[in-house]
Amino acid sequence: MAHDVFISYSHKDKTVADAICARLERDGCRCWYAPRDIAPGADWAASIIEAIENTKVMVLVFTDFSNASRQVLREINNAVRVGAVIVPFRLTNSSPSGGMRYYLSTVHWLDAMSGPLEKNIEQLSELVRAILSGTPLPVSETPSVTSPEVKPRKKRALPALIAAAAVLLAGAVFFSVIRPKAGAEEIAVTPEPTVSATETPALTTAPAATAAAAGASEKTGTTTGVNEEYMYEVSRGEVTLQKYLGSGTAEVRIPESIDGMTVTAVGANCFRERTDIAAVIFPETLRIIGYEAFYGCKNLTEITLPEGLQTIEGWAFAHSGLKDAVLPDSVTRLGYGAFYSCISLVNAELPEGVDNLGENTFRMCYRLKTVTVPATDPAIDRMAFDENGHVTIVGVPGSFSETYAAAMGLKFEAYSPG
Repeated sequence: MAHDVFISYSHKDKTVADAICARLERDGCRCWYAPRDIAPGADWAASIIEAIENTKVMVLVFTDFSNASRQVLREINNAVRVGAVIVPFRLTNSSPSGGMRYYLSTVHWLDAMSGPLEKNIEQLSELVRAILSGTPLPVSETPSVTSPEVKPRKKRALPALIAAAAVLLAGAVFFSVIRPKAGAEEIAVTPEPTVSATETPALTTAPAATAAAAGASEKTGTTTGVNEEYMYEVSRGEVTLQKYLGSGTAEVRIPESIDGMTVTAVGANCFRERTDIAAVIFPETLRIIGYEAFYGCKNLTEITLPEGLQTIEGWAFAHSGLKDAVLPDSVTRLGYGAFYSCISLVNAELPEGVDNLGENTFRMCYRLKTVTVPATDPAIDRMAFDENGHVTIVGVPGSFSETYAAAMGLKFEAYSPG
């Protein structure tokens, strides 16, 4: 298929990538998008290489997931080799990893960390169309385009960079099968499911704390509002907190209700990088803690999670200051990277209902000593405890946890209920 734009992304960011592809194609930009454009029975790696070799622009959906993806890094490497223009669409404040930094240190970035996601994608489409027309927008005319590594130079156009060539080992980096030697059972590590819509960053611009409640959507039946402490969304009488606006207190007590409606969810990015918060007390009504809800809250050391909480989405407490993570028995889903790089975390206790530890769940938690996994047959990703060789897994004797610990060189202790 003839195309102008190659979209590079981690499969966990598929919801955002779908939206980007739809907007670009609506605006007349022909996109190559995996897996959609890989013909049945075709070689995956060869198809990607051919597509990159024939593209003019690569749009990189830059998140913590793609930043850690070797497959995405290979795509960028190939794009650079063929001279395509790389446009990173930045959805995380994290610095590019070593390999990414090598290729992208002089590339200008479209910052999509603030403002409505739809508006940011619209700006991306405008930028891509300008590049394809042969008239890249100067940095001085595009204030949302910045570089995290290099200060923008006046009137400097986007440099041409891109990709193609090298065999792609799709999925081999994060999801693998571990087989201990000496006849031990094969350990099949289940890949984390594709990111759900609830884990897509809900990026909004916070209005003044005194703003009045805002409008409704006829299609979704939802309304949005603002009070002194929160931007929030109401759907079917239940409240999802979207953005914390409060200040001046180290301890945050999340309300059970707003205007008589029950608070059931802390939404994506709600408290992201609020370094002024040291403790959070959640209401008994809470059911969901969303994607990156407390990401980067470095001084958040204490949380009180309620019975009734069901879901902790991906990267919810990543890069936070938590020392202990004791999950109530009601929790059944713990998203990938939920406690990634919590460098002060010492102890984590999971309920029996959590039977899947995806990649990066406790990666780079350097002080972590024990993780209790009472599930009888949990699925544990090869990189769930990466760079934590000193961890002791407390689990059911004879279970997958014990086999996993042996295969990964971790200590194992028998779990005793109560």
